[in-house]
Amino acid sequence: MFMMQKSSGVALVSALIFMFIVVIFLSIVVTNSVNSQRNATDSLRTSQAQFAAEAGLDDAVATVWHRLWGTTIPPEQRSLTRYAAELAKAPLNLGAEGATYRSSVSTLSSGSSYSYEITRLADVKANEVLEAVVLRVKAVGMLPDGRTTRVLQSDFTVRRGFFPFDFALLTNKAECIFCHADIKSLDALLGDPTSDPDSWWDRTKVGVLSSLIMRGGEHAGTVSGSLLTRGDVYQQGGNAGVSDLLYTTMTVGQDRISQNTATAINSSPEYQADCRTEPNDCKTKRALYLNYPTGSSSSDFPDGELPNSFPLPIPDANNNRLIDESEWTDAVDESVSGVSDAYPPGTITADMQVLIGLGTPSWGGSSQTKTSEELGKLPSIREDNGRPANVVVLDGSNNPIQVTGTVFINGDVIIRGKVQGNGTILARGNIYVLGDLTYDCSRSQQNSQCDYKDPSKLPQLSLVAGGSILVGDYVTVTTLDNDTLDLLKAGNVQETFSYCKNNPPDVTRCGSDLSSSQPNFALVQLANWNRDELWKALNNPDGYTPRFYTYGESEVYYTNNCGHNSQDYSAYRSLTDAAKTGGSVRLCKGDAEAGDPESIPSTLPANVANAVKIDLNPKSFTAEAIKNLWLESVQGRPVGALRTDGLLYSANAVFSIMHSDNPGAVAKGQWDLRGALVAPDTGILTPGPCAAANTARTCVVDGREYENYGLRIYHDNRLRPRIAQDQKLGLFRSQWRVVPR
Repeated sequence: MFMMQKSSGVALVSALIFMFIVVIFLSIVVTNSVNSQRNATDSLRTSQAQFAAEAGLDDAVATVWHRLWGTTIPPEQRSLTRYAAELAKAPLNLGAEGATYRSSVSTLSSGSSYSYEITRLADVKANEVLEAVVLRVKAVGMLPDGRTTRVLQSDFTVRRGFFPFDFALLTNKAECIFCHADIKSLDALLGDPTSDPDSWWDRTKVGVLSSLIMRGGEHAGTVSGSLLTRGDVYQQGGNAGVSDLLYTTMTVGQDRISQNTATAINSSPEYQADCRTEPNDCKTKRALYLNYPTGSSSSDFPDGELPNSFPLPIPDANNNRLIDESEWTDAVDESVSGVSDAYPPGTITADMQVLIGLGTPSWGGSSQTKTSEELGKLPSIREDNGRPANVVVLDGSNNPIQVTGTVFINGDVIIRGKVQGNGTILARGNIYVLGDLTYDCSRSQQNSQCDYKDPSKLPQLSLVAGGSILVGDYVTVTTLDNDTLDLLKAGNVQETFSYCKNNPPDVTRCGSDLSSSQPNFALVQLANWNRDELWKALNNPDGYTPRFYTYGESEVYYTNNCGHNSQDYSAYRSLTDAAKTGGSVRLCKGDAEAGDPESIPSTLPANVANAVKIDLNPKSFTAEAIKNLWLESVQGRPVGALRTDGLLYSANAVFSIMHSDNPGAVAKGQWDLRGALVAPDTGILTPGPCAAANTARTCVVDGREYENYGLRIYHDNRLRPRIAQDQKLGLFRSQWRVVPR
């Protein structure tokens, strides 16, 4: 009996304990449910308040921009000075730093409300000239109960905008560059597009402002996007239009690239439009636009803005097509004082050699850190062609070059190797890329070999030249017809036109093919450019400022006919001799003459006589020095495409030749540029490895299979040069952030 009572008592206690545990568990569940519901409700209320605050920021934009201008002041008449005057008027009364305007409360249809206040911050000035007006906006969003609020803050800057740069290649005159070219987005390194839209590539664009010449019967390459052209579009030989072997991978009307199957543009008429004769067709995104329209607003352009004139990296205030001392000093001063939107101040750390004046450049300088101000204000040593003679050699072969911000160099730059950081090297003279120049990601990706599938963690390098940018071995004497010269042998450096015309036939200095003595590609190209410049200048002496290219001398030579390829030296004339003995210059369309030649007067017009001369080989060092530095960089290098990472932006020319057939042709006619290319003149000859199979997509050379491309540009759209010329005034908003009330 006692045992039965004891057992019943134990059972009762166990039941009570179990019930207690259940009650506690249910209480926890209910409490968590209530808390979760409360948190969800609070989160929703906060989001609703934030939406109201964002509406306040948008209304503030209308107040200080759209309503301020009204309908009486058109965009082309809007200046920063006028904006500041309008801002000071009632009801805003924001005429001075610290002035504040407070809005009334506005109620939304949901019942939420907002208000905002606008405070004028310190203006941005350069040499007491107003550069930008800065406003700080604080918007408060509130729910109907008056208890839940959200406060957002954003800065508005009113200044002249920058050109919306989205071009893999932008140039005035493109010659030879479309020879087995392959131009696509950096997205291509992620792999071929699939049916998944997330794998599609950004569509890239190429812009040609005045003249495009292609080889008609050879593989012209592929543009994975659109080619926008103005002016003359010809094939060598004189036929109008692009090569029959120019391809695209885009689909008409499509914003992104969803396939990697190339289609010949000329065999599919729907892929192209002439904006002059077919304006309606021009409104749909096409692979090729002829006669792309000019305009003053974004609505004038069917496929994005294309500048009406080539944008210079430093404004040319006096329009003499040269960076003068005052223009250079102003740009450096604005940068180092922190008031330049385009070029923030910076530093560079590198194995560096700095030559003040004449000297012999060499790799392997001492490790130094220099500021923009130190290098930008090197003593300006003037030569007889008005160019500085300082040289800075940057060697990243052993220790990566580290760049931040903008580094101005008052002279020429020679560079190779690895690069870290996010910055711009801006040289007043030429930039010589004499070897591979690639990113090092040991900081951002913890690996010196960069993963290009994650562009957000890649360094960013911009090379900007007030002179020209020259890549690779452009000084070797060989012509296209001479494929026996050993390119890895020292010497055999191209001499000047004057030397070679007066000392034929010096094969080791002036080149030859099987039948005659001919200049190399560099001399041929500059003579063709000079011919075109001379014809324009003589036909418009009061309205055109020419500039000529020279090679190691001050004399200007031009092609005496419309031949595009290398010819005997007799086909090239000096401007001085032509004026003395009587000469003429021809207008050319492709390789064909167009119209009557223009006579060269014995007394040259002022615009011709005083034209700027851009020397590919400044007198501060020799062509032999360039060749020797190139040889040091590529001796023992594996055979394959030359690699360059970054933006190449020149005020004059980007020039390069990658030999294909010669012994020692280490690049096999290929150049891999991961960035973008911007220059008025592009003289790039990269024939690819398959010279004997011009129409083939692949070929086998020395037992190795190669893709048949020459220049391949993987467009890195992070690299956007900040071009301010011809841009309209605009309001630019910073990202908002949450702040206390």
